[in-house]
Amino acid sequence: MSSPRTLRRATSPEVVFHDLECGLYRADMPLWRELAATQHGRVADLGCGTGRVALELSEAGHDVTAVDRDPELLEGLMARRPSSAGPDVILADVTRLPRQLGPFSLVLAPMQLVQLLPAAQRTGFLADMPRLLAPNGLIALAVCETVDAVTGAGEPLPDPERIDLDGDLFESRPVAVRPIDGGVEIDRVRIRRSAAGESTQQARIDTLYELSPDDLETEAVQAGLTVAGRRDVPATADHVGSTVVLLRAAS
Repeated sequence: MSSPRTLRRATSPEVVFHDLECGLYRADMPLWRELAATQHGRVADLGCGTGRVALELSEAGHDVTAVDRDPELLEGLMARRPSSAGPDVILADVTRLPRQLGPFSLVLAPMQLVQLLPAAQRTGFLADMPRLLAPNGLIALAVCETVDAVTGAGEPLPDPERIDLDGDLFESRPVAVRPIDGGVEIDRVRIRRSAAGESTQQARIDTLYELSPDDLETEAVQAGLTVAGRRDVPATADHVGSTVVLLRAAS
């Protein structure tokens, strides 16, 4: 199979850009592997994208369900499954998960997924978590301590991310960071230059909401969950570190 950790040509440019921006991140994988091994049961990967986490855990022998709202990214994941025995794939928004989904021994929300949700949606998301859990099930939610740490406020914007695939150049270029109420908007331009010299550009805006681990734990308790600890994912040369808040259903 083609590894989710390796960029490759794909039918959809959306898949290539997603892999370029997110697919090569590795610093959190030791923690997800550890949690999956200790929880001994089904795993849900929420906001799975093209399968960075889901495929690796499936390859390690875990029963994984991968959930994302973007059909193109899920098609990219399915194209990389070694067989029908790979992760189950569910097309759904994490704020409107199917009622029949679950139960899971481990629910993962990597790469600051919960910080993409405004407060009202996050409240509903957390309130929905207990029904997904098997007895003694665990939820693991990654957050960055501050939005400034993610965006590098006051620092130069990150360098563009580029990959050449068979003569086609894909480039993801951060261009601006704008404060909004309770967070920031991050502007980037996705540029594709074909081997024939044709060029296309697409603007993309990502909104990231301020959410500290303390605040997330407070919201989780209000939603009927109990705090089960925290784990740290170290920073790398290309990515900030994060805190993973661990939660269980209230007994």
